[in-house]
Amino acid sequence: MSLEDRVKEYYTLFGERKLKELEAVFTDDSLIIDYRGVEHHSSGVVRMFELFPASTKFELLSAVSDGKSVLTTFRVEGGPPDRAALGRDLFVFYGDKIRVLETTLPPA
Repeated sequence: MSLEDRVKEYYTLFGERKLKELEAVFTDDSLIIDYRGVEHHSSGVVRMFELFPASTKFELLSAVSDGKSVLTTFRVEGGPPDRAALGRDLFVFYGDKIRVLETTLPPA
């Protein structure tokens, strides 16, 4: 599976709120930096679910890969009310698993 396909899978699983499957795309020692700048180690996927309402929908707008990481831009519908609708994610991979995810979602 290409890194871009893995990122698409991430957005699909996140939108469907499939936590177990989503956790499986991350390394055991993953680092997730949420849009507030807070770092989460290993349990970051669970924390991200808590930050977005269940009805949140993501639309992937672009993805650029350098073979080790993928930088995306996305549109979020139904996300946090105090945040913009356009955001950015930086995924850094170890093999085919996500090791680092940094989300940027500016204030509205």
